[in-house]
Amino acid sequence: VAGVGVLLLLSWMWRQFSRFSNDLSIWASQLLRGDFATRMPIRAEHCPSRGIREHINTIAGDYEALSKFQKQRLHRQARYIEEKKYDVSELAPQVAKPDTVDNVCSVEDVVGTHIDEVSIGTCTNGRYEDLAIAAKILKGKKVAKGMKLIITPASRKIYLESVKAGLIEIFVKAGGVVNNPGCGSCVGTHQGVLADGEVAFSTANRNFKGRMGNPNSAIYLGSPATAAATALEGKISDPRAHKRRL
Repeated sequence: VAGVGVLLLLSWMWRQFSRFSNDLSIWASQLLRGDFATRMPIRAEHCPSRGIREHINTIAGDYEALSKFQKQRLHRQARYIEEKKYDVSELAPQVAKPDTVDNVCSVEDVVGTHIDEVSIGTCTNGRYEDLAIAAKILKGKKVAKGMKLIITPASRKIYLESVKAGLIEIFVKAGGVVNNPGCGSCVGTHQGVLADGEVAFSTANRNFKGRMGNPNSAIYLGSPATAAATALEGKISDPRAHKRRL
């Protein structure tokens, strides 16, 4: 009887393990995608789950393909079936309205929309050149009354470059708060989570409902220039009004 009980317990444990094979395969891929991937002693045949083995083999194949990749250059006299040219010189700054990134319109269509919080940076539009653009517009000015301006450099290196160039001082004097490098308010768990009914203008890459921590809020997306101009006015503003500063 004891032997049967042990077998049943082992069978149950195996079923539980198999249920989480997908999560474990993702975990394994994350490990393999790291800088230490080529030095890790993990092999597919060592894993008991078929899902993990297949995922590791796929990742290993990707790395092998990348190692053989050769940069291709187009011949100067190459001919194309069709050529298309687009003049974007007169294209107005674009804004993504709630609650999807493809709900796009010209900034002119939403100018005047009240904004409670402006978030500039994170992994998207948190490069040094992005912060520099925002700083040019904000330099010597103050954000609108009640405005929450949050700056999040994309990396430690960018943060240090911004400190050295005086950008951080500009943001602080304008009334902004500078976060440590990382996700910041975009991840929706800290450093700028929205309250009920608040509306944010962000330079991040997602604006689905609840993205910044509250499904009862709304998020507009746009460029660092549009975000900086918006922070000064407390409402969505056209950055072209500050073109002399850019």
